[in-house]
Amino acid sequence: MTLFLNFKQTVETIFLDAKRDITVDLEKKYHIILSPSLYWVKREKLPLKYVHEVKKIVATLFEEILPKGEYSYFVDKDEEAFLLFAYDDKAILKLLESKGIRLSNVSGISFAQHSFADEQKPIQINKDEVIVSKDGIVVVLPSEWFKEKKVLEESKLYPSKQTIHLEKFSHIIDRKTLYTVGMLVLLFMSVLLGEYIYYSLELEKIRQQKEKVFTGSNLKPTLMQNRAILQKYQKLIKRQEKLRTVLAMILQANFKKAQRVDAIVYDGKKLQIVLEGVTQADLPKIFSKLYKAKINMQAKEKAKNLVLEVDL
Repeated sequence: MTLFLNFKQTVETIFLDAKRDITVDLEKKYHIILSPSLYWVKREKLPLKYVHEVKKIVATLFEEILPKGEYSYFVDKDEEAFLLFAYDDKAILKLLESKGIRLSNVSGISFAQHSFADEQKPIQINKDEVIVSKDGIVVVLPSEWFKEKKVLEESKLYPSKQTIHLEKFSHIIDRKTLYTVGMLVLLFMSVLLGEYIYYSLELEKIRQQKEKVFTGSNLKPTLMQNRAILQKYQKLIKRQEKLRTVLAMILQANFKKAQRVDAIVYDGKKLQIVLEGVTQADLPKIFSKLYKAKINMQAKEKAKNLVLEVDL
């Protein structure tokens, strides 16, 4: 009971609407109730039984009414039909930011539909508009259409159990960026796969050479020559293993939006990574795994780019 009371005391409810002024305390947690102006909702009777079945087709049910863009969807079910929701993650995230609300301060996000569907009177949400439940669907209408209106009291609102999660990446990233990143990842994977296949064959060759040594065939005149050949391949394998490890860590780097790898050059002994939009101060955070692995690196500025050199 104590934990429940503490939760009620620390989480407050905010009704989020583009035209509604709010005051935010960065020390508090908030449950966000989205105004109907921030999503699309429709009730449909469908020849399906389960929510997970409707989720597979929900996007097609909104094709004729949604403006061009990228959307996420939510499906709920009442006694007679399914409630279908569509919303623009990017637009909601942008509005939260403009209102001074950080995602780290958001404990949950839900729709006004789940909080006001049973309201009998219009509720004033901003200077010019009210929300009204019409045939069980909560909508925004001009307040001048109604004489009697209730005042929205956020302190008396309770968070809904039906919450959504905003996608910070995924379809919010523009398609061109996704394509570029995808091609870059595909290129790295191709390089790694090629290296893996090539040096797997080299390892097999070494294994075969060792067998020949034990059978007494194809030996060099001296033991020193045989050891030199073995050491040559061992160094080569060690260098390539380190190359694969470093490339894997680069793929896992923590780049910001304006930062990227512009080029990767390998001359057999040294790996050179050309970085765009990166300063030397950014390196420990971006390549934290390289630093933790104590990989020897040198960084220098060249033509407005930062060149990172790794000895292998």
